[in-house]
Amino acid sequence: MQSIENYRYDILRDDQEKLVTFHKTDDLAPHENQHFHDSIEFIYVAKGCIHAKLGSDSLEITNGHLLALPSFTPHDCPRKDVELWQLIVPRSMISNLDKLMERKTFASRVIRDPNGQLLSYLKLIHEINTREGIFSELDEDCAKNSAVTAAASFIRTVIPLFGLRDEIGSSSSVMQAIRYLSEHFREPLRIGEISQKLYCNRSQLSAHFRETFGLSMNEYVTKLRAAEVRRLLSERSDITLSEACVESGFGSLRTLHRAYKAIYGCAPHGRE
Repeated sequence: MQSIENYRYDILRDDQEKLVTFHKTDDLAPHENQHFHDSIEFIYVAKGCIHAKLGSDSLEITNGHLLALPSFTPHDCPRKDVELWQLIVPRSMISNLDKLMERKTFASRVIRDPNGQLLSYLKLIHEINTREGIFSELDEDCAKNSAVTAAASFIRTVIPLFGLRDEIGSSSSVMQAIRYLSEHFREPLRIGEISQKLYCNRSQLSAHFRETFGLSMNEYVTKLRAAEVRRLLSERSDITLSEACVESGFGSLRTLHRAYKAIYGCAPHGRE
């Protein structure tokens, strides 16, 4: 059964309005859940070891190491008997980060933290973001702003350690397409119309998209819509399944049920 923290991760990882932090100590058997998102994600292994899958590559990250996952990198980090600290940062929330990372990726994916400074940084950001300990008296807006400021300082610290290089294997049209889909998935979409908006060949765009992300553009849109249904049902107790279906962009409840079960392995819980 999926833990509450994993459920929250699935919902929050695509949220472009929130900085997200997690401290995970649960004992979960490895499970397949390869995904990607627009935000930059950092995973610190404080105890144990994870075997991260980054597209077709695999990495072993042991305790005392920090993993960086740039935007739209397909990844899966199954774990067991580990302690993790995670930070998910929408690029738009940090000044100049989107411009800095444009068509760039990290030169190194994993760095060592010999003196524990980076772990202390992540703990601080998490405590501010969740208003724990000495930050319990902060109001929500103050905590959010302070956490973003601390995250910006963390990123300025780690980028020189990871280094940056030109992104290889992803054309600008593919990146434009995925950003367009992420912003417009609630609307009726046609691949031909998208390729026209981006001034590129439809067949080439579709082929490059699948080569880069391992799924078709239509499959990606379906995943976004299913995740939006899950978020709506989680955050809004008053919404019906029919309303969530319309707001997320699904054409019918039948399509929603079929897609949701294929992605999450269960039917959506909500009043129809």
